[in-house]
Amino acid sequence: MAAAVLHAVQIAVKSRKLNRIDRWKVMETVLEEFKTLFNNNSYKLTGQRREVLELLVENRSLTMSAEEIYHMLRKRKSKIGLATIYRALSVLDKLKLVEKVYYDGCMRYRYIGSEKEQAYAHFVCEACGCVLNLQPEFLTLLKEKARNEKGFVVTFHKIKLMGLCNNCYHKEIKLQRKENR
Repeated sequence: MAAAVLHAVQIAVKSRKLNRIDRWKVMETVLEEFKTLFNNNSYKLTGQRREVLELLVENRSLTMSAEEIYHMLRKRKSKIGLATIYRALSVLDKLKLVEKVYYDGCMRYRYIGSEKEQAYAHFVCEACGCVLNLQPEFLTLLKEKARNEKGFVVTFHKIKLMGLCNNCYHKEIKLQRKENR
């Protein structure tokens, strides 16, 4: 599969500069690539799997539970069931299209697509569950410090910093101010 093409298409889908019709055409191109991936691994890209995959691609900055995916799809008038969502997520995990993160008492999923790399470095908001990627410069600095100060060469990393995103932090501050009055 042409990972570079998929990556470019994913960036285009994320871009708000494309109009709705163009974004739909781009998504169709991505889905054709996914059909090939599914077929090459003896799976079918069913309508239900496609719905789950589309939602995850569109919301790739979020980690969502199966229940959250279910409710979001129901808002789109989908008739998909929760058990079907769990089965679709299992297939997407086997195909390495999603990253699983156990957080807030449940398994959460995030689309990683062609990133395929199992290493990660991100912030996770404890209030809303959003995931923000750390900047590459931060990782480079951290790796250099490990090498220069400890003589340690980093070959792989998994970094998850827990806290509050900017929005949730400000909500918390406002709530504390109201309680103190």
